[in-house]
Amino acid sequence: MLYYQAYDATVSLCLAAEACWQYERADFTTRFIKPSAWNDTYRGLLSGESLKLDLLRMETALPPSTDDVLTLNREWADVVMRLSEEGAVEFEITQAMLDEDYPGQTLRRIKRISVSLPVTVGPYQDIRAILTQSYNAVQIGNTLKENMRASQQIAVSTGIDDDGLFVFNFDDERYLPFEGTGAISRWRLDFPHFDGSQKDMIASITDIIVHIRYTAKAGGINPGKSIEAPGKKRASKRPSI
Repeated sequence: MLYYQAYDATVSLCLAAEACWQYERADFTTRFIKPSAWNDTYRGLLSGESLKLDLLRMETALPPSTDDVLTLNREWADVVMRLSEEGAVEFEITQAMLDEDYPGQTLRRIKRISVSLPVTVGPYQDIRAILTQSYNAVQIGNTLKENMRASQQIAVSTGIDDDGLFVFNFDDERYLPFEGTGAISRWRLDFPHFDGSQKDMIASITDIIVHIRYTAKAGGINPGKSIEAPGKKRASKRPSI
């Protein structure tokens, strides 16, 4: 009984590792961990070795071809009026916007996102804002994989290329905020107490600049046949950037 409990806990860890492999490679069909490792006839004998072999197969699986790493800096200057009135603003990055820069690419996934706010603040005064990802999608072939690691948030406090982290490190073993989620995405930036303690600060904001670093795979379907997020029409005009 105790041996089976240890096996069950080990299988859970192996499946978690497999899920990470699928997420990082955007390959959700390849499987490594077989459910038949435990054999009741032999009371689980050699089940550990079977799981170890599955993990070795996963470790040695060929990685995908190197992605083209791109960097985009965008600013939404036309939303500041709504921000001062409502204390929040919603914006999106559409497939059409990305195709205008580099048409035909697929697997556009965020590596890092940060926010800059040109604003006047007083001594010892910080910005207090929350950036929430309300939707994301990754184009894999001719389909969309939607809302992976959905509804993540970061706190924006400095307003200078702020990614919500104390120390930024691309080599961190943990996922960065929004890392691996789709560059096709919708966002909401909220300012608590927008009509109180932050009112004057919000009134001085001139632009909202969102910096997005993402990876993409060249090729894919033809430009003009890209897949849009549900409920959204293809943009006919590029927003102010």
